[in-house]
Amino acid sequence: MINLRMRVHLTAAIFVVTTMCGCALDSAVASDLPEWYSGNRVQIHTRARIDRDELPSESDIFFRLPNEVKRIGASVFVRHIKGSCEGTWWPSSVGRMNSVAASYDGDLAARLIEDAHNQGLRQIVYYRHFCDRWTWETHPEWLVRSRDGKIVQKQGHDRAFPYASLVSPFADYAVTQFKELAERGADGFYFDEIHTPREGDFSEYAQQKFRDEYGQELLTATDQQVAEFRQQIIVEFLARVRREVESINPGILTLISINTVNLDNLRVAHAPKYEDSFNNWLGGLESTATVLTDVGGGYPHMWRGPAETDSLYTVGRYLTFGTIYNRDIREDEFFQVPDELHPEFAQIFELGRKVSPAMKDVIPYRHARIVINGDFQIRQAPLDGQHVNRWRELVGERIPAGYLSLRQILENGIPRGTQVLVVPEGNGWEASMELSPEVQGVLEDFHSAGGLVLDAETVGDGDWIARVFDHGVPITADGGDSRLGLAVYSDRAASKYVVNISSYESDDIVLRLSKNVFSMPDSVSESVTGQILTVEETDNEWRIAVPRVEVMAQVVIRFASDN
Repeated sequence: MINLRMRVHLTAAIFVVTTMCGCALDSAVASDLPEWYSGNRVQIHTRARIDRDELPSESDIFFRLPNEVKRIGASVFVRHIKGSCEGTWWPSSVGRMNSVAASYDGDLAARLIEDAHNQGLRQIVYYRHFCDRWTWETHPEWLVRSRDGKIVQKQGHDRAFPYASLVSPFADYAVTQFKELAERGADGFYFDEIHTPREGDFSEYAQQKFRDEYGQELLTATDQQVAEFRQQIIVEFLARVRREVESINPGILTLISINTVNLDNLRVAHAPKYEDSFNNWLGGLESTATVLTDVGGGYPHMWRGPAETDSLYTVGRYLTFGTIYNRDIREDEFFQVPDELHPEFAQIFELGRKVSPAMKDVIPYRHARIVINGDFQIRQAPLDGQHVNRWRELVGERIPAGYLSLRQILENGIPRGTQVLVVPEGNGWEASMELSPEVQGVLEDFHSAGGLVLDAETVGDGDWIARVFDHGVPITADGGDSRLGLAVYSDRAASKYVVNISSYESDDIVLRLSKNVFSMPDSVSESVTGQILTVEETDNEWRIAVPRVEVMAQVVIRFASDN
């Protein structure tokens, strides 16, 4: 029997809502997302507000912007349409319309979406979903309250505003407006930030919901119960939003910030904009992107800015590990692009255009996976703990590696291609309860079928990486420097493999494919240079020399469909 000493807490929050995904990891990534999104790995995020009932400094930027976005090479962009607590930018059936928006021919939202579509652009609507001035002026009972009954406010950049409760009638109000935007042709929604305060919602509506569902008083609940209830509120609200907008437009996209939300329940997500581990790309292999890709069941949508902070190499790192890179820029900054930013933008979007097509229909291919608690969350702080350290060690040795949550193990089993599971003590988080017998059973079956399970004691003793190599690594790479990043993806038929490589400048990288796993490739190409590559056969391997890598390479390997 496998001796797993780790203890992990599976809280009730894990089992709250499954309607947002409810699908296997490999099918979620490959088929649930529209190709216009998954096939455009470099996108734009713009910001414009009219929440003070006054004209923007350049009033025509609303209408000039789509042409500028198209000109710099983007085809998908996120744009504010109700970016703060202002009234709607369209004549809604509920609430109050912003007076400035009304001056733009009465339906600014419809016009902006139409203008984007006329330029061949996909328009994702940024909508501040937990704040509305009309509701706090007319329905203060809809607002979030603290445990002591005070209105909870969010501290904005220049002022504070109260949170609306997602379990109050505000939820109906907000969903009505989301559906109206879907009817106007929005291609997707971007729901940002933490959704409801970290300290929880103690409004009368929240108290009644907790009382009805759990037979307890929320005001006397423990901090853990409040945290789990908060999670439930967020996930249930977002699941409802998704169902409602998909009833109007089945292909609509929902992007959801996961700052404080359980990843397993959300299909498409973005990581925190200010995640510290992303600010250190050049010095290491930290990748929250890989956490999100493997655990969240969707592509991580990373909002990055300001524009001057990321080098082309940094963008290549994001793209290598499966991230959709979303460049943040103010709308008036677009008119500086010709002189200051256009060369940089041109390079970024050119790289995106070259590597995106191969990523439309692929899923992560991971030889080794780190088992993590189902309560794993991305926080606005550097990621730490044993699970991240183990991932860094694996990827640093060019071993395709990712993560696997306990929930995924229970619902979907072990993803295909996985041959090694690493179970660190405590998961790097404050986990404190035992692995369930069900999880233990899946791990036992995996081990019996030939899989390698490494527990905390084993990993802590000696060269555990050597054991992983002894178990066989189907795809790896030689050459390059210590910062080389490698990530592997495949289509569901296993007829195409995509190997993304990031490096500063390397002339000596060679991919190695085990003959125990792979037959002779039918074709091999490199997306950035457009070259057709040759395959060298040795006794045990297929070897592919990669053209000089500057920033990023993408090797696409195809096999006969009948293999």
